[in-house]
Amino acid sequence: MSEVAEIALDVLGKEAAELYSRRFFQARIGFGKKPALLVIDLAVG
Repeated sequence: MSEVAEIALDVLGKEAAELYSRRFFQARIGFGKKPALLVIDLAVG
């Protein structure tokens, strides 16, 4: 990989991490009072 590509990926990765952090995508939210399990079988539909 070229040096320019490595630098770009490093910068973009940091920017994405900051964006997700500001919008609470990396925060733990817990299971709540009534957790549920959703199963989708793609083979059967």
